[in-house]
Amino acid sequence: MPNFYNLLRARKFTTAADTALEIAPHDSATPNFVVEAGGKLKWSSGSATADTNLYRASADTLKTDDNFVIEGNLTVNGTTTTVNSTTLTVDDKNIELASSGSPSDVAADGGGITLRGTTDKTLNWVSATNAWTSSEDFNLLTGKVYEINGTTVLSATTLGSGVLSSSLTSVGNLSSLNAATPSFTGPLTSSGTSTFNGPLIANSSLNAATPSFTGPVSVTGAINISGNAVWHADFNQQTSSSYYIYTIDDGKVITMDSASSNIVYIDTNANQPLTIGSQITIIQKGAGQTSIEPVSGSVTIRTTTTRKLRSQYSVATLLKIATDEWILFGDLAAF
Repeated sequence: MPNFYNLLRARKFTTAADTALEIAPHDSATPNFVVEAGGKLKWSSGSATADTNLYRASADTLKTDDNFVIEGNLTVNGTTTTVNSTTLTVDDKNIELASSGSPSDVAADGGGITLRGTTDKTLNWVSATNAWTSSEDFNLLTGKVYEINGTTVLSATTLGSGVLSSSLTSVGNLSSLNAATPSFTGPLTSSGTSTFNGPLIANSSLNAATPSFTGPVSVTGAINISGNAVWHADFNQQTSSSYYIYTIDDGKVITMDSASSNIVYIDTNANQPLTIGSQITIIQKGAGQTSIEPVSGSVTIRTTTTRKLRSQYSVATLLKIATDEWILFGDLAAF
């Protein structure tokens, strides 16, 4: 039985660091466990001085000056947990915030991460917008992109190929524009070369320096071109003795390549509702004379001469000026 007679002393000590209790095996050079008069607990290996301690640092506070390892679980029930280490390493790959017995979006509102600086940098969940909200920009490194559901939507230089529609009201200055079927509700201004490979629909004015069109163009406002306009006609080539104009012929060039007389018919607006202002060019490509005639008496074709093209390779234009009213002009045969 160990003799604690000279080691356990119930008296006043000179300082808080005085030894009040020592525990050690008989063969230890130094005590394995020491209790100081001030309440500090100290441990050692028994072959050297104490290297681990635990003591009351201030009111309601226990402290160790050394490392502390918990092999089991750690539960903290206080309101604040403070970590003053330089680097925090967590083996778990998932961190839960606002974890409670009854989690909800209301409870999660405002939750997130705050990085303290001259001004706080925050990433928070906002319940009202149902979204994560960042106080700062996101700067992706070279080669990285923004994705939605695994699909690239934006890189440093390109919109993703899956972005098929947009509500953009302005895109700034473009060095080039290659569009299949563009539609603009406001003025379209181009100071460089613009190429349109499909129909162009502009519900306001068109201002272009050097536009190039391979499809039909519909503009409800003024067209102002300050440079060369390259217009690639869309041809409708016919070889029969008759052809009926359809709405898809708006803006096209119809060629009639027939050795015998042939007729181009204009149907009523009820059957073929071409827009007022529609223009159709007709070329007599063959030797057979081409005539332009209405399908019925409800369609009027106004001209200063006949409704026949003068000769092979003659060109005439139809211009719709009212619901069932057209003007025909060009290289027409005389009365």
